[in-house]
Amino acid sequence: MRWLWLHGSEGRPCAWLRSDHDVTDFLGGGENVRAKDFMAIHQRPEIFWAAMVLDGMFERFPGLRGASVEEGALGVVPWIRRLDRAMQVQRFEATMDAVSETVMQRFYSSNFADLYRGVVPL
Repeated sequence: MRWLWLHGSEGRPCAWLRSDHDVTDFLGGGENVRAKDFMAIHQRPEIFWAAMVLDGMFERFPGLRGASVEEGALGVVPWIRRLDRAMQVQRFEATMDAVSETVMQRFYSSNFADLYRGVVPL
């Protein structure tokens, strides 16, 4: 049996994982990335970079550079497609500043219903 400790700030243990089998890393690294980890390893960096783009950090600070390494590049193309769609939605939502919350909710609800009618029970 192995106990793996996850450390929080200042090196204090904040969580643990009990495993009855040895953990091996199929990617060749020392981080013990398993198949289930591999399936979600891209999500946190995607959220971080999407927030940076959508919040306009690169426009505000043109010299700002960054890199997200060791996650692989398989998810980059679908992420860019999703980011492009999110930017379109963000631009659209900016035009709705003067619209009341009730009207906005009705707009989104009816569009959702039209989009998923017959697919999802509403």
